[in-house]
Formats: sequence, structure tokens, C-alpha cells
Amino acid sequence: MRKLFKGISLTWSMLKKLAKPHRKMLGVQTLVYSLILCYNVVIVPLIISRVYQALEMQDAKELYITCMVGSLLILVSFILCYLNNVYLDLNSFRISLTAAKNACLSLFSLNYDKMNVDYTEGEIQNRISAGVDQIAGVFPLLVSVFTNMISIMILLMMAGEISLVLLCMSVLVTGAGYLVSKYESKCKEKYEKIRQSQNDKMADSLYYVIHRISFSKMYEAADKSWKEYQEIRETAWKLQWKQERTGLYSQACMDMLTSVLHGFLGWSLFGYYQRGKVDSENIASSFTIFDQLKSVTVNFSFPISVMRTSMVSVRRLDELFGYACPVEKNICKQDELLRVNQVCYRNILENISVSIRQGEKVAIIGKSGCGKSTLLRLISGMYHPESGQIVIGNKEPGSMNNNCLRKWVTYMPSTSYLYSKSVKENILMGTTQENVRELDEVCRRADIWEIEEENDALSLSGGQAQRVNIARGMLNKAPLLLADEPDAGLPLAQGEIIMKNILSSSDTVIVITHHYQYLDLFTRVLLIEDGKLIADNAPEQIKSHPGYISWRGEVD
Repeated sequence: MRKLFKGISLTWSMLKKLAKPHRKMLGVQTLVYSLILCYNVVIVPLIISRVYQALEMQDAKELYITCMVGSLLILVSFILCYLNNVYLDLNSFRISLTAAKNACLSLFSLNYDKMNVDYTEGEIQNRISAGVDQIAGVFPLLVSVFTNMISIMILLMMAGEISLVLLCMSVLVTGAGYLVSKYESKCKEKYEKIRQSQNDKMADSLYYVIHRISFSKMYEAADKSWKEYQEIRETAWKLQWKQERTGLYSQACMDMLTSVLHGFLGWSLFGYYQRGKVDSENIASSFTIFDQLKSVTVNFSFPISVMRTSMVSVRRLDELFGYACPVEKNICKQDELLRVNQVCYRNILENISVSIRQGEKVAIIGKSGCGKSTLLRLISGMYHPESGQIVIGNKEPGSMNNNCLRKWVTYMPSTSYLYSKSVKENILMGTTQENVRELDEVCRRADIWEIEEENDALSLSGGQAQRVNIARGMLNKAPLLLADEPDAGLPLAQGEIIMKNILSSSDTVIVITHHYQYLDLFTRVLLIEDGKLIADNAPEQIKSHPGYISWRGEVD
């Protein structure tokens, strides 16, 4: 029971973290759902019992009143069911959608690199997908459990007022329902953990089969990959069948027990009736109460088992948020915008330390594979250092959310990430109204004036797509601009013009380039070799460094 309450508390905290705006509507949805349950398990048997009493007493007025009140309650129940199923049920979808979006955005501020060591891409995806789908469903299930408990208490009280035999039978059914629900929920929770682990493997296997099918066919490994996927899928289905089988066994046991007790109740009440201790009215009410109690107890295990299996998904999602980056005290000096201190990343970068002051234009050069792009991704917050610290404006990128980081940093990747929208929509993606006014100027500076703004961005050539990518980066007026080979794929003369425009578009700029012709445009040059910063100097001084001469020989 303690584990169950911990799971409910965790689900509520996840709801606040990932879908806070929808909590009030979830409360309304849960209230409506609880009223519908109360009607089904309490009001219905009460109305039937009153009808039997009116018929037994041959009281026409009481019968009419009961039927009128019952009709009104049926109408109210119909309206509530329509409201819940047509309108409020959409809120569950909105909660899942919002939670999925916020969970994916939260990954940006987590130590994703370390997470990828412990979990595969398929497992991360499955944990998010399964977790957000279950957040909204736990609380209606909790209401079902409490409603069933209240209904059982009310029915037991009603049974005690009629006869001791009915009360004893009802207590036996209730006790058996509790034991069966405990066994069923425990077994299903155990199978759910294994089943979700198999689903993770299945997602990875399917991804491998689809995205590497050409390579697999070349080495005649496609059939083997498909067979592996099929075996994992069969294992997952078997585990799901074990969950269903556990429920079927539990229901069969309860049905057998309640059938025996139902027969014993009829035999006992018949004896009491012959001795004149109960009348026909009480007998009819007894069977109505017992049948309703049987219905509640037989289904008592269902919401508990579903709730416990749902919490497996929520706990798996919460484990991802345990990879938060440690936040240390900032070390930026007053005139520094960026501070990189003893940063190491896997076997790519080793003890990189650099300080960038506001207003500096910095170029990063080095041979292919030396770690230039990795350093830029670390500064942008896309990667997280294994050791050391990066501070931008007295804040660590890993501690910022996506909106906060975007206010401080603009990152232009070397690959153009465009979407199936117009060129204009791609450039304006994620911008404010103030940025929209500067669209024409940015397009001119990125040299894309000849491209129709309404054209589909995916139809552009490589060079055009790169310039759209540059325009999008220049439109975001952040204090620090990071550009990874923005001149890639552009003619030298055009690239130089765009490079000048990039350097003038932001106060502080860090650019990776392979063109030594552009170095005089910068105030500083960082030279990286084999993951180490070997030189940090002005352009005219860096040109005499042996590492520069070696790099120059590669790019010429």
C-alpha cells in the first residue's frame, strides 16, 4: 500500500512538471467520472430496492415518485456520460501531448550523453511515450478504487440491516475480492516491467531493421534481423498474454466463489422465509444488494492492477529525469560572456579551457575530427561535459531550459535542418514579433533575396538551404552566436560576404571555419589538435604556429 501511495505522489509531481496547465480540467474530469461511478454502483441498486419496496407495499404514489426521481437521475447520468466521453476525454489526449512535448524539451537540459550510455534510443523513446500516456489515467483509476470501497461499505451496511446471513456472505465476497485483487495486481506489475523491457528491445530491433535494410541485404543479414525482431515481439506478446491470463484466472475464481455463495444465500433466505423471519421484500432486496456487491468486488481488482502497471511506466519516465546536470557555482568574471574551464568529453576533448569576453569574434580551426564541432555543441548545451564546467552569462547551459538558453545562445549547425514548410516559415521558426520586422534585412544579409519566400524549403539546393539556415540564426538576436562552418558549400567570394554579415549580426561570435582566407576577419583564433587547445592568439600571430602550418597543409 505504501508503494501505491508513493506512485500516486510521483504521478502527481510528474503531472505538475509536464502538464501543469491541464490540472484543473483533469480535476473536473475526475469529478464527473466519480459521479458516474457513484450512480452505477450506489444509486442504481438504491432505486431498484425502492421500486421493490413500493411494489411489495402496493403503494402507487411511492412507485410513481421513485420512477420519476429515477428517470431524472438516469437523464443526469446520460448527460454526464456524454460530457465525459465526448468533451472531457479530449483532455487526456491534451495532457499526453503536452507532457510528451515538455518531456522531450526537458531532455535538452539533462545529461543526455550519460543517459545514452545507460539507455538506447528506443528505450528512451518508449519510456517517454508510455509514461506520458499513463499520467492522466492514474487519477480516474484512483477514483474508481475509492468509489468501489465506499460502495462496498454502503452495501455492507444495507446488508446488515436486512439479515445477518446476507452480511456474512457479503463480508466473505469482499474479503475474497481484496485477496484476489492483491494477487492480480502484483503479478501484472511484475509482468509489466519485463514486457516494457522487451518493448524497448523491440523498438531498437525494428529501427535497426528499417534503417539498415540495404546494408543488411548486402551481407544477407536481413532475414536474421527480422527473425530477431519477431522473437522479441513474440516474447512481448507472451508476457501480455500472461497478464491477461492472470486477470482471467482471478475473475474465474471470483465467479465460482460468488456463485456458490449466491446459492447458499438463496437456500438460507428460503429457510428464513418459511419460518417467517424475512418477507419477500427483504428477499428481493437481499439478492439485489448481493448481486451489486458481487459486481463491485469482481471488478475491484481491475482499477488497482491497471493503476499499478501504469505506475511502472511513470517510474520509468521519472528515472530519465535523474540525469540532471550538476549545477556548480559560476566562475565567470565581470567582463566574461563565456567561460570554459577544464572541460573533458569522452575521448574527444581533453581539459579545454578558454575565456571569451563580450564583443570578441573568435574563429576555431583544426584538422577534421579534432573536436571543434563537439566543443561548439558543448557550449550550445546540446552536449554536456563529463568533467569541467561551461558558464554563459553566469549560468550553465545544462541548467537552462530551452527558452532561456535561446535568449543567450544562437547555434548554426553545419547541417541545414529545414522542415516541409515555406522558406519564410522556416526562417521565422521560434522567433518573436520584433524579429519578424527584420526578416527582409536578414534575408539580404544571408544572400537569399532571390529565393521565393513561399517556396517549400525542402525543394532548395544545398547552398540555398545553408543560407536559409544562416538567416534563421541571424534573426535570433542572442548575445552569443555559434556557427559551425556556415560557409560550407558556398563559393569563396559569397562565403566571405556572408561571413562578414554573420560577424556583424551579433555582439560575440564563435565560428568554425576551414578557410584560412577569413581569419583576418576575427579578433582571436583557437587552434585545436587531437582534442587539445594548443594555441589561442590573434590571427597574425597564430599563422606562425606549427599546428597552423600543419592545418593549412590539410585544407589547401
